[in-house]
Amino acid sequence: MRKILTALTGVAVGLALATAGGLAMSARAADSPIRGNAEDRAEIENLMAYYLFAMDWHDADAYASVFTEDGVLTWAGGDVKGRTAIRKFVNDQVAPPQQGTARMPPKSRHFVTNTYLVIKGNKAVSRAYWEQLDANNAEAHAQVGAYGHYEDELVKTNGHWLFTHRAIFNEQVARRKAGDVNPAKGL
Repeated sequence: MRKILTALTGVAVGLALATAGGLAMSARAADSPIRGNAEDRAEIENLMAYYLFAMDWHDADAYASVFTEDGVLTWAGGDVKGRTAIRKFVNDQVAPPQQGTARMPPKSRHFVTNTYLVIKGNKAVSRAYWEQLDANNAEAHAQVGAYGHYEDELVKTNGHWLFTHRAIFNEQVARRKAGDVNPAKGL
């Protein structure tokens, strides 16, 4: 009988601890800045990846399509406002490399990492690091070309996430370097 009581007491203590731990976890989850659901997060991460593929393949239509009609892109050259202007920017500024040279045409690949998202209903803000690898040499060996971070504002429109504002910070450009304050703090 004593063994049964000891076993039952152990089970009761285990359940109490599990419940308390679950309540503590629920309280932390309620305070978490991550709102929304896994589908929203996945769609925003896909949007970021699609943006980079569009950039690397110099696809102005795809690049512009990730912004709202009145979206803003802030880069080292200033603000580009509206999807039409963003498309023109890509066609004019991010033109594909010239073909026909003796060596391989320049290639860049961009990557996004450490994505921090705060999703509240149909709006979200994001901070993420980006890196650029270049193979602009005769051997086509990859080397770090640039790096920085993004500060994004997004909205869910017609069931899909789009950028309303994307600010590009680039550590190689003095006026576009990150400041002294953690960009993800306080979101």
